[in-house]
Amino acid sequence: YAGTRLSRQERVWQATLVLQALGLILLPLLQNAGVSLALPPNVINLIQVFLAVTVLVGVVLLGSANLALRARMLIESGEHLRELSREFDKVCEDLGPTAMPSHILEEFRLRHTEIVRNIELPTRNDQRQSLQAMANDYHLDPASRLRLALESRLAQLGTLALPLLLLLLEAFFFANALGVSHQLAKLLGSASVAEQEAEILKLPR
Repeated sequence: YAGTRLSRQERVWQATLVLQALGLILLPLLQNAGVSLALPPNVINLIQVFLAVTVLVGVVLLGSANLALRARMLIESGEHLRELSREFDKVCEDLGPTAMPSHILEEFRLRHTEIVRNIELPTRNDQRQSLQAMANDYHLDPASRLRLALESRLAQLGTLALPLLLLLLEAFFFANALGVSHQLAKLLGSASVAEQEAEILKLPR
């Protein structure tokens, strides 16, 4: 689950940075094409600076976090641990858990230590997801399972809150720059005026 979490964060951040970079390119193209923007030039310049700084800082942070490498290491370590567990179960079936020589146990212990030596510890939310998935090993009542599911979903949204906020800000900037929000306000205003006129016509004379 830790590897899946890191892979999801990397994909969301990459998509966010791509959309921010496209927005940074689109604004000067619209200006050069002569499209009339609803915002003054100084505000457009401020939006461009914001997008440029966001892309730059995001690229630096994403590169320093090494999310793809960490996710791949965690996924590979999980596969190695499952393979080691299958080998251990097979040896137990062949020799019996009580008759297993100490040197074989020591070999399995060393291999396990080598696998988990360089991987990061799972987060609290990774443990929640493991508890939900391993229903046969951990017997939870429905209330506890529902609580774990809600906490897990909220924690997942919390890790994606910043990129989603940046996308919403970009959408808000472009909606105002293209006059979409102004048109929506006019439509809503005309609809409310029409409703008021209809109510007036319904009044008894």
